[in-house]
Amino acid sequence: MLAFKDFAPARSQAGWISYRIVRLEAALAAANAWIASEGVVPIHVETVVLPNMWEPGEHGPPDPQTQSTANAGLGTIRWYQFFRVWYDTAAPRQRA
Repeated sequence: MLAFKDFAPARSQAGWISYRIVRLEAALAAANAWIASEGVVPIHVETVVLPNMWEPGEHGPPDPQTQSTANAGLGTIRWYQFFRVWYDTAAPRQRA
């Protein structure tokens, strides 16, 4: 059975109303740690780019729909990267 797991840089509070996005390398490290600990054999790893996935009303990578109002002059489009690891759940697991 085909499955995937997403690894997005975390969003952390930077101030009272502001936030910052942790570096993409942290998401890659999390993906590598998960692959090693679970023993999955990746079929494919993608770098996915989504607009506004951390904006109000959006829910990160699992959100099936993101929207942008920037074209209507109401805001800025922010693009976010994350990693998606595709793997076969029926494949034998490899333990380190």
